[in-house]
Amino acid sequence: MLFNTFEPGKFAFSTESVDLYESKNDESNDLSDFAKSKKWGIIGVPFDSTCSYHHGSRYGPTIIREASFGFEQYNSTFEKLLDGEFYDCGDLNVVHGNCSKTCDSLEDAVGELIKSNIKPILIGGEHSVSIGSIKALADLEENNDLSDITIIHLDAHRDIIDTYIGEKDSHATIMRRVHDLNP
Repeated sequence: MLFNTFEPGKFAFSTESVDLYESKNDESNDLSDFAKSKKWGIIGVPFDSTCSYHHGSRYGPTIIREASFGFEQYNSTFEKLLDGEFYDCGDLNVVHGNCSKTCDSLEDAVGELIKSNIKPILIGGEHSVSIGSIKALADLEENNDLSDITIIHLDAHRDIIDTYIGEKDSHATIMRRVHDLNP
């Protein structure tokens, strides 16, 4: 199972509760039927195993969900209403201490959403796992590997070293791994 769907605190704008794993395996309620009416799937990624300073970003998905109840759906500056439909998929089952396996699981989860025309929103967790979602995007034929994707990386560091403390998969190497996908 890709997600913990034990009814975590749901994102404020979430619509009805549907277990994506169960939906995928139930012929009467498959994921593509669910996707026809949904636009956004929120995935929590509670992972912080490669952090080198303070741990705790694994609590991010829970805190963001709690804070989401203070979000406004209407932006008075732009006079726009946030009217898309959102579904909180729960938290990804991460493998604490293993960034590579966690990224593989995330790639599968994001790939499932994308194939069903559900745009993923990831909340986490440290940014080392971003490579999983980027790989899922790169696998789409219309993206021509990564040449049709723009990645904006906001961080205090460039994160382009090849290894960090002997590890190729780390918060300090994420952009190097992205570069390795399409140099």
